[in-house]
Amino acid sequence: MEPLITIMFKLQLYYLMNRTAMWFLSIALLVVAVAFLYSSRFYETTALLDAFRSQYQSEYLYESVGITKFVMVTVSLFLNLHCFLGVNGKYAAFFVSKHSDRLRFIISKMAMISLITTIMCLATWCIFNLIGIYLTPYHTLKLSDAVLYGYITIEAISLGLIEALLMQLFDSLFSGIIPMIGFWGMELFASDEVLSDNKIITVVYQVLPHIINKNGELIVKGTWICYMLFLVTLLMINIFVFQIRDIK
Repeated sequence: MEPLITIMFKLQLYYLMNRTAMWFLSIALLVVAVAFLYSSRFYETTALLDAFRSQYQSEYLYESVGITKFVMVTVSLFLNLHCFLGVNGKYAAFFVSKHSDRLRFIISKMAMISLITTIMCLATWCIFNLIGIYLTPYHTLKLSDAVLYGYITIEAISLGLIEALLMQLFDSLFSGIIPMIGFWGMELFASDEVLSDNKIITVVYQVLPHIINKNGELIVKGTWICYMLFLVTLLMINIFVFQIRDIK
């Protein structure tokens, strides 16, 4: 007989990856691929792309990172909204008869959402490199690019956990507006002038790995430790709320 936690993981996968979710994720990857193709300037002559390798390589990276941030945050918000919406979570009542079952259930749910978000980010990184390597003369595999995509993954999961918390508290389709506004706010305030003048905004950038462009270099303002501590804190808060609330 399979362990209960394994059954719950399969259950979460079954309910999360339905036709609606599959279509949404497929469209998201298609949008990413088309946007990356355009950003790569593959339609330009090889001689032109080769003559300005550094410029085109930087533009491809900057534009691809910007596209990836928006699409992956949107994907994460969608997955959490889709999975925590009350009407989609009624099956939980059949699997959480005991307190320990509640813990397994919420952990398996958040783990599955985070895993799918991570797989989507990894797929996006692969598309970024495949297009760059096979369709342009300037792109090369870089560890620094992979690190940037790692930051994007953590940001997407963190904002998704904020959305999960809001869904647990309010069960509203409009709750996703709040983390999305937060994301666009971080895009808007991503300048050294704003960050040096406003300590509160600076703290936000130190707990969420939002990539900014500083003098042509893509950087984050915090550390891996701060980002992971914030992510774990969001996980614990979500678990606590799920443990004490009624399952509708």
